[in-house]
This record gives sequence, structure tokens and C-alpha cells, in this order.
Amino acid sequence: GTQARSARQRSALPRRSHGSPPHAFRRAVGLCIVNDDGSRVMVAERLDERGVYQMPQGGIDVGESPLEAALRELEEETGLPPNAVEALGESERWLCYHHPGGLTVRNCFGREIYFVGQAQRWFLLRLNVPDSQVNLGSVASPEFAGWRWAAWDEVAPGTVCFKRELYEQVIATLEPIARARGLAGRA
Repeated sequence: GTQARSARQRSALPRRSHGSPPHAFRRAVGLCIVNDDGSRVMVAERLDERGVYQMPQGGIDVGESPLEAALRELEEETGLPPNAVEALGESERWLCYHHPGGLTVRNCFGREIYFVGQAQRWFLLRLNVPDSQVNLGSVASPEFAGWRWAAWDEVAPGTVCFKRELYEQVIATLEPIARARGLAGRA
């Protein structure tokens, strides 16, 4: 069932120490979801910034591993259950971006914490269900107006300017993993 498949997904990724993210950055994950042949990457248009696309991402909760956070964010942001993707790889290190003006979030005790940006672990995931199962409208707190498949080289230019360098690093890190897995990578 779902638990067995989730265990297989976790075991597909190498076990390694994730180290610590740089101080003053919020711990988070990013999801680089590719289509069946790996030639396209899922990007979603933000509700609050129309015309700006990004890959799904989100914070890591207390006690949660980066992979657990990635699979939770998958469901929270796309409506897809964890068994809708195959985990192919992850970034070896934290990839960071500075947020203009910083980020303020509440911790589990209700205390506000200020971060200069996010330090993210990125996961390469292959969608293994029909596109029609992506249901942005089924999530509790929608962040996206819609989604589309983008060529690898369209991802960074299509996002907000302060994330472009991060996205270039993500593509440089994960696209070779896709190619090594026999996927097409750049079209």
C-alpha cells in the first residue's frame, strides 16, 4: 500500500547527514518535479504574484526530516499524495537564497522568528500519475493559480528575481541526476 511505497521512496534516496543550514536561514525544502521522460519541470504560477512561476517549496517542521517535509509539501501544495511521485535524488547540500526584507514566521510556540532567507534541500521527483491528478484547488491553503510543464532552461528565468540564482543552482544540481537516471534532461 501507500506506506510500503513511501518506505521504498525513502530508501531510494541515499542516507546521509544533512548537516546544518547556515545560521539565520529558515530550514526548508524544494521539489523539482519532472514529467515521465524528465524533459520538463513542473512550475506553478503564484496567486499573489501573477506571471511569476516557482517550484513547490516549504518549511521543515520541528522533528521532520527533509524528505518527510518534501512529501508533506507535495500534498499541501499540489494535492498529490506521496505515492504519486518517485524520488530520484536530492541536493547534497543546503541551497540558499536571501529574501528581500527577510522572512518572519511563527514557531510552534507562537513566537515570531526572523530569517534572512531560506536554506533548502531540493528533491528530484518524477510524477508517475496522469497530469490530471495535480489538483491545486484541493489544497487547504492554495498558493498557486495554475501550473505547467517548463523546459529546464525556462525555470530560472520564470521565477522572481531574488530566487533566480537559487534556481540556477537547483537545475545545475538536479538535472545531471536526471540524466544519470536515463531521463532526457534539457530538450
